[in-house]
Amino acid sequence: MSFISKVRISVAFAALIAAGTSCIDENLAGKSQDTANAATGKIINTPENAVQGELLVCLSDKAENGESLSELSEAVEITKVEKLFHATEHNIKYLRKYNLDKWYRVSFDGISNEGAAQALAAYGTVSKIQFNTLSSCGLETEAKNIDVETVPHDELPFTDKYLKDQWHYINNADLSVAPTVRAGADINVRDAWKLTTGDPAIIVAVCDEGVKYDHPDLRDNMWVNEKEKNGKEGVDDDGNGFVDDVHGYNFLSTYNVATGEGELMPVNWTREGDSGHGTHVAGTVAARNNNGIGVAGVAGGDGTPDSGVRIMTCQLFSGNASCGTMNRAQAYKYAADNGASIIQCSFGQDAGAVSSDASFEANYSFEYDAINYFMTNKAAANPVSGNFAIFATGNDGKEVAGYPAAHYKYIGVSAFGPDYLPTSYTNYGPGTNISAPGGDYAINSTSSTPQRAQILSTL
Repeated sequence: MSFISKVRISVAFAALIAAGTSCIDENLAGKSQDTANAATGKIINTPENAVQGELLVCLSDKAENGESLSELSEAVEITKVEKLFHATEHNIKYLRKYNLDKWYRVSFDGISNEGAAQALAAYGTVSKIQFNTLSSCGLETEAKNIDVETVPHDELPFTDKYLKDQWHYINNADLSVAPTVRAGADINVRDAWKLTTGDPAIIVAVCDEGVKYDHPDLRDNMWVNEKEKNGKEGVDDDGNGFVDDVHGYNFLSTYNVATGEGELMPVNWTREGDSGHGTHVAGTVAARNNNGIGVAGVAGGDGTPDSGVRIMTCQLFSGNASCGTMNRAQAYKYAADNGASIIQCSFGQDAGAVSSDASFEANYSFEYDAINYFMTNKAAANPVSGNFAIFATGNDGKEVAGYPAAHYKYIGVSAFGPDYLPTSYTNYGPGTNISAPGGDYAINSTSSTPQRAQILSTL
């Protein structure tokens, strides 16, 4: 999966870095202290928990206008420079609106991330430099294989076999769920289903582990890219820069359509270390309702062919591999370009790592701009007023939400258990917008049915 490819490049970043730390001193030599400070000011976040050997770099307007490129245009041996977003006639105005057309990934070796960032920041045609920070996630929290015991229940609106075991939809205070269970600690979905069971014009991009798109309770509600479905394997049939993205894309793939380099990683869910969380989340959103099998989904339709929202899988975790800022931003843009109305994101920075909206906007500007791109790039077929970004508040057990969930523009969701109290792991308090049911194994751990306090889905 290495990005390393020693080539000679005579484009914007050609004069970046040739060797080790000594280059930093040469690049900065002779510059005033004010100039050096200004250069350092272009580095907008810290290297903590970042992908090694690469940086995300934004060119200035000066560079884009073709001015003062001489200091970067000399061909030198570097590892790789890659423009981050594929521009099309449809999306170019949005890319330019949020300066996403100016961001590149710069790969290198023989030098630290910090050293490379300082060297790049010395150039006038570089506007911003961001370390490719990995996300914190607790994907294993709810995703557990469990044996289910069906429990008698009131008459239910759908025929799904295990709907009666989904206390998070309809909680009748069954003591096998937990000794402290409370009736009504649910999402009151029975009344919601009287209004709608899910509109197929709504596409939910599950930004998570890969979704098992052939799952018998999910396959009929998966989003389908028809050109890729009916095209040739290994070919970018619709010209969007992504190969074989029939139901979505694995953004940990390193394959570059333009150069033919890298590894193409299809959407998957069976790598060592996978928890099944993407499939678990997708089932909660839109497992097929009223089909007599499995579980029900919040917006899984009523059993008729043209009902239920559609699930797009935007894979950001695979086995033991986690996403960086770059992968997340690419997923947000992909979701917008392909008509998604909602991004569902179960990840973020640790609670307290980012202190304010302004800090998030400044230190994670690449990701912030990409989310803005998603939220304002509404598909023509989207029946609601705009796009929504939904983030989990985090699993640190703290009384403050983590970012991005805590940002005022996004919907931050904390978790409550079957007792209507915060789960043992959830973040809550400032930065939280709503609470929704989450599994809490801890409150039923001494019973004969500890798994009943978990969330049952399509895992």
